[in-house]
Amino acid sequence: MMGRLSAFFDSSWPLEDAPPSVGHGRRTTFGLAATKFTRPRSGAPKLNAEDAWFAVRILIVDDHPVVRQGLKQILSSDLGAAVVGEATTGDEALELARKLEWDLAIVDFSMPGRNGFDLLGDLRREFPHRPVLMLSVHAESLHASRVLRAGGAGYLSKETAPQELTKAIRKVASGGKYVSASLAEILALELSSQGRMPLHERLSDREYRVMWLLATGKQINEIATDMRLRPTTVSTYRARILKKLGLSSTAELVRYAIQQHLVG
Repeated sequence: MMGRLSAFFDSSWPLEDAPPSVGHGRRTTFGLAATKFTRPRSGAPKLNAEDAWFAVRILIVDDHPVVRQGLKQILSSDLGAAVVGEATTGDEALELARKLEWDLAIVDFSMPGRNGFDLLGDLRREFPHRPVLMLSVHAESLHASRVLRAGGAGYLSKETAPQELTKAIRKVASGGKYVSASLAEILALELSSQGRMPLHERLSDREYRVMWLLATGKQINEIATDMRLRPTTVSTYRARILKKLGLSSTAELVRYAIQQHLVG
């Protein structure tokens, strides 16, 4: 996971995606833990006309401090956006969301306890008009369409975030949904194959998460701890999932997930 996170911040921000003022002059590397992040040497740039209106207040939710620091650098230097709060868990994020004035949340998909998907549901219920952009180490093909169906304003893989985050923030902050070219292709394929939708798409969101965690090698007790459920509840979910997928064991579930490209 940290290898992908390092790749996220080791990538220089593409000049064609940055505001014109960001693309001028020399660039300096700032050390962030074991990673690096590039930004203009002169500090925060003067925003161009496109971003002159940009006064969005952003809540960042991610359990990795390197990621949070990198996001703040991007948002400040490329957009001039204000980060009004940082949270490391879903519980902390929900508490901050109720206390702070914020306009947009950037949420990590994979967090212990209340993960990004669970938090998305909570934020949508309590703040239905405030967009949530999901950021994840997992490829778009795994969870993006489910995140969008649950009300997420966009989904970005951390591997592609350096090229897309600025565009995504602008789009989401202005009331739109951000869908990358690769995700648009995935969604188009899903629409064209509705009659033969894969069985796992019929699972509920919680069933899907238990299924995915089982497929990645997690044990019942680990999943129970991660999702804050009783082990017996997770076992009940497992039995329900196997029945819906027409499978008889966790080993068969793992094979199914590999065949469906849900896990590597």
